[in-house]
Amino acid sequence: MISKFTIAILAAFLFAGLNDLFADILNVPEDFETIQAGIDASQDTDTVLVQPGIYVENVAFGNKSIVVGSLTLTTGDPAYIDSTIIDGDSNGSSVVSFREEENREPPTPALSGFTIRNGRTDFGGGIYITNVAPHLTHLTVKNNEAEENGGGIYVTGRGDEEMGIVLTNVELDSNSASLGGGIACHEINSPVHIMNSIISNNNASNGGGFYFYRNDINLSDVQILQNHAGQFGGGGWCNEMSNVNIFNSSFSGNRASRGGGLILDECENGQLVRDVFTGNYVSGEGGGAYISGSLVELSNLTVSDNEAEDFCGGFVFNAGGTASISQCIFWNIGDVELGCRPGGIDNEIIVGYSLVQSGEEGVNLNESGVLDWQEGNIDADPLFVDTDNGDYYLTEDSPCIDSGDPDFEPDPDGTRADIGAYYFNQNLAPIVVNSIGDQIFDVDPGRAIFADLNDVFEDPNGDELGFSFRNAPEELHMGIDDASMLFFNPDEDFSLRGAEITIIAEDPFGETAEDSFLLTILSENDPPFLFPGSPPDSSRILENVILFQWTDEHPLPRTYSLHLRFLSERIDTTIVINNGASRMYFLEDVEA
Repeated sequence: MISKFTIAILAAFLFAGLNDLFADILNVPEDFETIQAGIDASQDTDTVLVQPGIYVENVAFGNKSIVVGSLTLTTGDPAYIDSTIIDGDSNGSSVVSFREEENREPPTPALSGFTIRNGRTDFGGGIYITNVAPHLTHLTVKNNEAEENGGGIYVTGRGDEEMGIVLTNVELDSNSASLGGGIACHEINSPVHIMNSIISNNNASNGGGFYFYRNDINLSDVQILQNHAGQFGGGGWCNEMSNVNIFNSSFSGNRASRGGGLILDECENGQLVRDVFTGNYVSGEGGGAYISGSLVELSNLTVSDNEAEDFCGGFVFNAGGTASISQCIFWNIGDVELGCRPGGIDNEIIVGYSLVQSGEEGVNLNESGVLDWQEGNIDADPLFVDTDNGDYYLTEDSPCIDSGDPDFEPDPDGTRADIGAYYFNQNLAPIVVNSIGDQIFDVDPGRAIFADLNDVFEDPNGDELGFSFRNAPEELHMGIDDASMLFFNPDEDFSLRGAEITIIAEDPFGETAEDSFLLTILSENDPPFLFPGSPPDSSRILENVILFQWTDEHPLPRTYSLHLRFLSERIDTTIVINNGASRMYFLEDVEA
């Protein structure tokens, strides 16, 4: 059973400042039959915990800063998303709504771990948000419809100016609207952050996947897939924006009449970094993207296999904007990779350290643009791994490897920047291990060095390795000195029998290798302890047999010579001691 204290801690993290660890937990349906009844009974910082099931209702948070979550919230198991469903029954309302008066401080509720489906209304078929700054996490929002904006989610009004509105691990699928099939955000005073999410199979007249108007947007690790717009922005449309930041995201298989993957229209500051535009289609212009009247920086993009029926399968520029393009790939997208719309206002296109098919000839200015073709550009097949199956990583012979701006930040493998969204990891050769092998030491107490780890591990890439170990007993006092020598300094009379020790080598980029071996440490090599000692008198000798007993800590067979004297005669015999056990031995006389 999850304790009240545990859930309160989870709630505290979601609230980012509301840390009342004595908040109540309201269970649905155990304590309250419906989710709404649980919300109505809650107070700020409370948690409404919902068991799996289908809840046919419309849920309104009001002005409360609470957490409403499925068992995903307490277990971390995403399977509860599919089994805990809020169904709006297409009854003319949003499935979930967050509403507050404009002149009040926006509450900061959280919704986690549900499927939101079958909402139908004018704005925000699945979720409606106004003057609230919620955190939406681990949600599937699907099969919702809005006559106007935001088929899946609609956001407007005021939010938390610092936190913004946060969507994490949210899937927007098969929603529809006039603007923003998946999500629409309209004139918000706080940024919208969408992370680790999927926007797919949504449909709209404009902005098939998303529509953002007059607000700041940050997309990170978002997949925008298979969305459709009847007119503009198959993947999405950003309109009259202050700041647009799209990082590590992919636009693939989207369709529209203009701007198959993306439209940026009148955006003051746009940054697209390490994004992929593939397989998008337009019947008009700009298969990958259509950028109008915007100031944009495009860095490490991969733009390939997009299609435009009329003009430019890559990126089209219009209305006097400026585009700075660095370390990007534009390949296999028709006769024109980059272009300016015919008859438009002059645009400035700056291209450096990029791969553009057909080079400068792959850029069509249409007498409405200026091209600054800088150094470092190449025209060659980028040699992707497998485009038929959507793999746009580079193969080891790609001309894009180490061809980026030498003054740019190196790739994560420490080499010169590559061109394109996916760098080629040149640190793929594994660390070579020359195993130490099992070790047995028969030593007196004192420091002993027994391995040079630079000989045990070798990095074919020439990277400097760091070393660590695990499972070494404290009494062994094992360590690694500045010269990468492995040593131990055991306690006095400490012995160790076949303990498995593991040594770990790690390069600067997180690649690791391990070597495990069995270590035996013997205590000081004293002679066996014999008792009761020499026989006190002849009564200890019986029928030419003498009884001795001794202990020995050595784990391996060891041979001792035993010398006996009887009446000036010397009798020698040899005893083999096995396994270090205490034993009784009978020694027969032998002639001297």
